[in-house]
Amino acid sequence: MYKFSINRKVSLYFILWVFVVSINPANSQVLDKKLHLFIGYGIGDINGESWINKNGLIVPGLLGNYNQSNFQNITATYKVKPWSSVGINLSSHNASIWELEDALLYANSKTNTLIIMPVVRLHSPINRQGILNRLQFYAEIAAGGGSMNIDFGHPMVQAIPTQGGTVYLRSESSDILGVKTSVGCQIFLNQLLGVYANYSRAY
Repeated sequence: MYKFSINRKVSLYFILWVFVVSINPANSQVLDKKLHLFIGYGIGDINGESWINKNGLIVPGLLGNYNQSNFQNITATYKVKPWSSVGINLSSHNASIWELEDALLYANSKTNTLIIMPVVRLHSPINRQGILNRLQFYAEIAAGGGSMNIDFGHPMVQAIPTQGGTVYLRSESSDILGVKTSVGCQIFLNQLLGVYANYSRAY
């Protein structure tokens, strides 16, 4: 079955979080500030090829030609050591501006991706005094999966050579698996709130 030009073996997401909030629960004194909730919004690019060779047929790439994507992110972590935490990440990725010179195949398409991943984070300990009393650097790795939904914006012809026919699709869904690496820093503003910047790449 010819599956259009969706190449899921590329590096999918290249993310820069631009504004986020870190929340320590009101009872964090009881938990020794071990529980953290991160809520974020970001922009970035989806890495992929502009054109794809499918057994000699050159077709426009879908993911690599989106101009910009936006991302919503929620991460909950629990500190198990002064320098490490574990948690869970839920992220939603959306893209809708598809542009490629001399091609209109996916011009009206939209993609929506929902992914859930367990997270392991290594971070600098919080000191009682000095700049590291409020500033923390971290690196993390996450692995998991989810679903990608694609709305082509108009019916697409899909050839099925083994059956000698065609079908018309307006949308397509697929399960995806991936690994995400991130680095970043966060600044604690007070006992309740903080802000952080995060740079991530997913494969």
